[in-house]
Amino acid sequence: MTVDELRAALAPFPGEMRVMVNGYEGGLSDPVLLAPTIIELNTIRSDFYGPHSYPGEGWDDGKGTVTAVVLSRSSR
Repeated sequence: MTVDELRAALAPFPGEMRVMVNGYEGGLSDPVLLAPTIIELNTIRSDFYGPHSYPGEGWDDGKGTVTAVVLSRSSR
């Protein structure tokens, strides 16, 4: 998803509506919007984990890096 796609997806909702992310093991959390972050693409092959990782934390060599804004439960 790109920033433009996220803006379009959120456009129908009122500006004061809360945004949440899944909690670590349950519940919901307020997200922390991080600064642009380097991400390695397609480094993890597992249904349990997401497919992308921070540099050096994936299991595979990956398919290149991108700069992404990460919505997270913590300020990592």
